[in-house]
Amino acid sequence: LAARDRGTAAHDHIREGVVVLLGRLAQHLPESESARVEAAADRLLAALETPSEPVQSAVSQCLAPLARRLRDEKLAAAVELVMAAALTAERYAARRGGAFGLAGLVKGRGLAALKKFSVVDRLRAASDDRKDARGREGALFAYETLAATLGRLFEPYAIQFVPSLLALFGDPSVDVRSAAQDTARAIMGGISGHGVKLLLPAALRALDDDQWRTKKGSVEMLGAMAYCAPKQLSVALPSVVPRIVEVLTDTHAQVADAARRALVRFGEVIHNPEIQHAVPTLLAALDDPAAKTDAALRALLFTAFVHYIDAPSLALVVPILQRGMRARAAATKRNAAQIIGSMATLTDPADLAPYLSALVPQLRFVLVDPVPETRATAAKALGSLVRRLREERFPTLVADLVAVLKSDASGVDRAGAAQGLSEVLAGVGIARLEGLLPEISANCGSARAPVREGFMMLLVYLPTTFADDFQPFLPSVLPAVLSGLADENEQVRAAALRAGRILVASFAKSAVDLLLPELLASMHHAQWRIRHSSIELLGEFIHRIAGVSTTRQAERESFQVAAEGSGDDGDDEEAAMSDDEEEAQGMAASVNLRQQLIENLGEDRCHEILASLYVARSDVAAMVRQVSFSVWKTVVANTPRTVRECLPQIMDIVLGGLAAEAYDRRTTAARTLGDLVHKLGEAVMSRVVPILETALRGEAAGGAGGSIRHGVFIGLSEILSATGKAYIDAYADAMIPLVRRGLCDPDVMVREAAAGAFNGLQQTVGPRVIDSVVPPLLNALTQTDSAELEGIDPEHALEALRELMAVRANVVFPVLIPTLTAVPISLFNARALSSLIQVSGGTLGRRLPQILMALFASLPLHHAAGEAAAEAALRDTVRVIVGAAAQDEATLESLMVQFHESVKAEGVDLGKSRVVASRVAETCFALGAMCQSFAPHSAARGRTAMGAHV
Repeated sequence: LAARDRGTAAHDHIREGVVVLLGRLAQHLPESESARVEAAADRLLAALETPSEPVQSAVSQCLAPLARRLRDEKLAAAVELVMAAALTAERYAARRGGAFGLAGLVKGRGLAALKKFSVVDRLRAASDDRKDARGREGALFAYETLAATLGRLFEPYAIQFVPSLLALFGDPSVDVRSAAQDTARAIMGGISGHGVKLLLPAALRALDDDQWRTKKGSVEMLGAMAYCAPKQLSVALPSVVPRIVEVLTDTHAQVADAARRALVRFGEVIHNPEIQHAVPTLLAALDDPAAKTDAALRALLFTAFVHYIDAPSLALVVPILQRGMRARAAATKRNAAQIIGSMATLTDPADLAPYLSALVPQLRFVLVDPVPETRATAAKALGSLVRRLREERFPTLVADLVAVLKSDASGVDRAGAAQGLSEVLAGVGIARLEGLLPEISANCGSARAPVREGFMMLLVYLPTTFADDFQPFLPSVLPAVLSGLADENEQVRAAALRAGRILVASFAKSAVDLLLPELLASMHHAQWRIRHSSIELLGEFIHRIAGVSTTRQAERESFQVAAEGSGDDGDDEEAAMSDDEEEAQGMAASVNLRQQLIENLGEDRCHEILASLYVARSDVAAMVRQVSFSVWKTVVANTPRTVRECLPQIMDIVLGGLAAEAYDRRTTAARTLGDLVHKLGEAVMSRVVPILETALRGEAAGGAGGSIRHGVFIGLSEILSATGKAYIDAYADAMIPLVRRGLCDPDVMVREAAAGAFNGLQQTVGPRVIDSVVPPLLNALTQTDSAELEGIDPEHALEALRELMAVRANVVFPVLIPTLTAVPISLFNARALSSLIQVSGGTLGRRLPQILMALFASLPLHHAAGEAAAEAALRDTVRVIVGAAAQDEATLESLMVQFHESVKAEGVDLGKSRVVASRVAETCFALGAMCQSFAPHSAARGRTAMGAHV
């Protein structure tokens, strides 16, 4: 140790070894050898002048145990010696050695020595001395060695020194600035998490200082945090790096350069190999975000990560991701969101948690991007964050997204919120969805259209997000979706249709028992929009079950259309496919599709589907017929054969339709009957007519089954219009009693439908129908106990005749007149005449003489008998007749001629001939009623028509 320093590394190693040996030996000297201990300490203090930091560090470590055994006077002298060397020595090595010696002595005697020897005060005074650069440098050396030697014990003093340290970062002396950086590194390397929290506010406030040197010093101080322990580094970086990134754009070049160097330091302490390889790209993006952000995002996106992303890596990556999510380009935002989603699984949640307050709002901003792919990526990223970090770190996220669905925000905002909420719920767990499902179902039926649309959009995304886990919720969700198909709002209907298609695409094979019954039931719904959408969904269901992609099907159809459009009239056989080949291919595809359905669903279910489709082809709504016909063509190659195979199922649906209360469904069922008879003829007539008869007789005439009876007669009318004369003649005897019973039904709609069936029968069968229907009805007018029409009262019979008059007056009226005009005309017959004449139309004119003469002859008889009610009824009938005649020129002319003949009484004494007098009087009464029947605006026409006769 006493030898002269040779300035070689080998000699330094020898000295270091000797120092360690001397220090260890001195530690084991007995208490009585204190003089030798002090001598050893003197030798060690002398070795501090060696210009080798390893030697000086070894001396510091050896002095610590020896300082405990030094006398106070000796210790004070030693402290004074090293303080003087640290603050005033001319040589750099001597000042550095003094700092190491001071650290060793203080460590040996404890923190009390700092106060006892005023070490901190003297160091602070030296650091603040603007005139002595050596003193400032030496004070920094001392702080550095004390922080490195004492560790967290020196932390309170180090934090107090931070303001002075920030000022020294901008010292005019290069040596002082370099010492300040080393001191900051030493302080940061041993600081605790609590110390970081105490230090950060002062360092960050300095960034807002107007003096560029102060800002530069703060940046360098913050950059030194790269040397903190990993735990403390993860606490500091979320606050530090964003502020340093802001300083990159500082107007002073040195401040900006200091910020770049600080970021480089953070890059140097990154442990993730993949991020470390991309550090230059990341730093370039931080320095020039406008031009380099896309490149950095692509570099990250195409990097295969196999290691966890540590806190320093996050510190550099997150500002770039934030910049990417604020960009205008959708691709940039999408890449940033995708990286966040992937990063959530590659990062310690504790390291990522400090960035959530910045990342989540920006992800929600990307969630309302107009581009659907960007929204989807942001939603998945949000779900990944929640899945990785748990819902506790996102206490209000679900409620906030639900609030957006309930708001009047734009459709894009609600779609983004719905997609984000589905991913978040998937991340939280199935139990959270189960608790939220009642609210979802309730809001699908909200009174406000935006709310219905928002929650219907949520049902679009939930099945895809949860996959098979969503299947238990289908019974709760399907009714809301099907109800939305008939919503008055177009956007809600579109969202409901999307949701239905997603459900079918997701669960067509795994949830057949849940989906198929609902779809088939909805095909008979009262709302035509629901029927239309249900058939579309059923078509997709069929293709999914058969394993045929709807995209492939559409491409095949579009190819066929293109081929048809591009074909020429030449002889080139390869230009287009022939019609026969196309038809053969179409039939083969349909047969294969149907075979797949039978294999996957069973024959019974396949027939049930085909029966529902066949009935839908006769729907009252044109759009429903069109879409059902399109689906039918893809499945069925031979319609007659398929109908015969499915006839039991078709008839079950038809009978249910005929019994339905909804008019549309009854009409559809009736049309289906007509179509069946038209296609199958005798094969179906023998089964349909008895079924209709059974259904009609099974209903109580006055009960609530009017809808069933109405459907029966609508179906019968369709059968008659679609069937040939030979089939109708064969079953006329079975159908005529049905029609007669329907004509006397108490329900108006049933009577009208029965009258339509009567008209069809009469046109085909002829007078036999009149003879079988009308006479019994006439008998029922006066005989309520008729065996043929048991339970039919005269009023119902009269209504039946009215219905017949409305459809076939020219045939029915001649049969009725003889019975109703038999003299004397009764009160009931008079009312019947009055009622029937109102619907007789043009058939009245030729039968006026017979009716009027019977009325004129009956009036005196009732008058003589004192039957005032009957007399009044007959006069009302006269008024009805002349009122109806006044509306037609030909009938009016015929009536006036009849009046003229009735009042001729030449050579007759009216006083003696009561019959003639009565006829003249009734004629005058009828003429007066006619004059009154002309409205004021048609008086001129009345004078013209009646003038000559009057």
